[in-house]
Amino acid sequence: MTPQNPMMPPYGQMASGVGYNPQNMYGNMAAAAASGYGMSNLFGQMGGQMPMPGYPSSFPPAMDPNEQEGSRTIYIGNIPETVTATEILNHVRSGPVEALRILREKSCAFLAFMDAASARLFYHQHPWQRLVIKDNELKLGWGKPSALPSAVSKAAQQGATRNVYLGNIDTQTMTPQSLETDFAQYGEIDRVRVLAERKCAFVHFTTVSAAVKCMERLQGSPEWKDRRVGYGRDRCMPKSGGDAQQQQQQQQYPFNFQHPMRPSSSASSSSFGFDPYGMMMSSDDTQNTLYIGNIPRDCSVEDLCNTIRGGALFQVKFIPDKGIAFLTFLDPLAARHVHHTMETQGLTLRSRRLRCGWAKSVVIPAQAATAARNGASRNVYIGGIENDLDLEQVRQDFSVYGEVEQINRLEAKNCVFVNFLNLTNAMRAVNEAKHTERYKDYKISFGKDRCANPQKPSQQQQHQQQQQQPKHDDQGDKKTKTDG
Repeated sequence: MTPQNPMMPPYGQMASGVGYNPQNMYGNMAAAAASGYGMSNLFGQMGGQMPMPGYPSSFPPAMDPNEQEGSRTIYIGNIPETVTATEILNHVRSGPVEALRILREKSCAFLAFMDAASARLFYHQHPWQRLVIKDNELKLGWGKPSALPSAVSKAAQQGATRNVYLGNIDTQTMTPQSLETDFAQYGEIDRVRVLAERKCAFVHFTTVSAAVKCMERLQGSPEWKDRRVGYGRDRCMPKSGGDAQQQQQQQQYPFNFQHPMRPSSSASSSSFGFDPYGMMMSSDDTQNTLYIGNIPRDCSVEDLCNTIRGGALFQVKFIPDKGIAFLTFLDPLAARHVHHTMETQGLTLRSRRLRCGWAKSVVIPAQAATAARNGASRNVYIGGIENDLDLEQVRQDFSVYGEVEQINRLEAKNCVFVNFLNLTNAMRAVNEAKHTERYKDYKISFGKDRCANPQKPSQQQQHQQQQQQPKHDDQGDKKTKTDG
């Protein structure tokens, strides 16, 4: 039996599930998995190899058997009777929260994220990071899958979060205590932060709906007509990690290369978590930007985007005279997956293998991140077009919103796709182009980013697939490309 590291929780042991009344308003609950328990032994699956010193003897399974597919709600059990919303949300750093509801009489809470990916990230972080509040170790489980409320989804497309920003205020009279008292009428408050030197404040509610209600009242109030109000970044969004030395290096150099099988220097031997792509990863999972090098000088940014697959992009910075580019992904896990694929399988462009490394992470604006979770992308769809619509005219018209990467026309579908290099430029185009004289009668919305399509199989994988296929199996229908 492998000795257990005394600094780690006792992995590999089973904890009893948490029972819950299935008739409550939140639906049937799966048995909650206690943090750090109920994990399958990875090394047993690897042929009995001995665990490496300093690593836990068990790792999370590829898919939790209790996980509700598509669920964005986490059940939190064994909470203290006097727990506050702030104490719970202080432990959340995986993505924007839609609502936190505490049921003190049942010693539990339900944490609903804006999307299922953020819920999975939070759930899988905590087998390695025990959640303890006031000496109570919290237990996590999955809530019943539910759709985002339509009102919240619509507001999120306009950048709504739980965080309401108040600008140009008198910080002498508007203190955290007074703001909490005045704004409690809109809903339960997580916390209030006042920045006196900037004459502004941030009011975090426990639900997005409360923040939306607050914004509607403030925007129609004469008392606030001379002040600035808006939405701020949800404090539960991931934060970029790294020590001061690493940040200084990132400021000095635009990118750094990292060995694909070697963790970064900031990651300790015990700071590994779960990655849906099946790889071990460091606890700093906020890296979202890749450096791409060795690009042929005669290639365009369209050629590069035709090659990249595996994740939707926030922005592309292409420097053709140097043969390099910087790709910022909306999902850091997608960036990690693409990096892993390029390092292990390789990616070629015009018979030249591209180089790949980690670049300095880009902070994605909260409004853009929220819009992306609700369907926004770099790709703008224009439907119901006429056959005589000139594509050069379209490029000229839409270039006022930002640099255009590609324009693709599907005559059979009577539509055009305009791909921008930056998501925020596409958001601006969707919001403004529909009000112009030329495009007011067309349907304008977001299409799918083609870079988010699945990774293309390598030549070796294609050869293996051909070997496995029957000799006369050639009747597959071709799919029509409609994602621009």
